[in-house]
Amino acid sequence: MTRTPTATDRPEMADTEELQAALRSVLRQVQCLDTSSLDPALVFGLSGLTRACLNLQMHLDPQMSYDHPPTDLLDRTTFDRLLELAGPDTTADLLDRVVEDLQSVQQKMITAQKPPQWDVLRSQSHILIGLAGAVGAVGLQGLSQDLSNIANAQTSAGIDPVLSQLMPTLADLIGFMQAQRIATVAAQ
Repeated sequence: MTRTPTATDRPEMADTEELQAALRSVLRQVQCLDTSSLDPALVFGLSGLTRACLNLQMHLDPQMSYDHPPTDLLDRTTFDRLLELAGPDTTADLLDRVVEDLQSVQQKMITAQKPPQWDVLRSQSHILIGLAGAVGAVGLQGLSQDLSNIANAQTSAGIDPVLSQLMPTLADLIGFMQAQRIATVAAQ
């Protein structure tokens, strides 16, 4: 028999904030891993860990910051307009595809960083410019444009500062999209 948690079962606010910060950190680290050479069973386990972290975040804060993402991550108006255009019947599929595309870009960028594989970084930055723009991630779109310019010039001098901002922002966007997907399915 499963007991339904009550309000008194929730951790104190400071504990909740610390736990959520730790969960975000775990999600970023897992999402930035290059899984191309890992055993498929480990990759499957990491996917489960990601889902578990997102579910725990939603349990700790049912409204979750993903209902109101930081404005530096996402323009909510643009994102909501995209979901409205997709319609309720295809929103979950759209979010699945966006997450899949973002994760693909992320993995390719991870492997193309050291030493810089300029063609890969250029092509993936172009994909990310479009994806970020479509979902309203204006900051990420700008960072992607900066990376594209660096890749076109093939200059290593500016790549590290851009990637040090771009990769965590990309991981945050993936986390947001995964949480939106979970919330969409739960609401159906």
